[in-house]
Amino acid sequence: MEAQPCDAQKFTAGNKARIAGLVVVELKAKSEIPPIDKSQTLLHLRLLNPHFARLINFHEVRLVDGVRRIVNGYGSESLKS
Repeated sequence: MEAQPCDAQKFTAGNKARIAGLVVVELKAKSEIPPIDKSQTLLHLRLLNPHFARLINFHEVRLVDGVRRIVNGYGSESLKS
């Protein structure tokens, strides 16, 4: 799968990961982000090969508290907050 510019993609309700340049953005609305969701985002990074991703949880009082940065290519230490 080749990364496409964000404006070339049409947004549909079924899309869970969006590509914006070289950043994968995964959107969630959960009370807590389980490790499987972080692993899913890391899998998207490995398949699409950008440098990093943002995992954004909208189930937070302050949106900034729900933003996680996940880095590609750094083994088990790639899950960062």
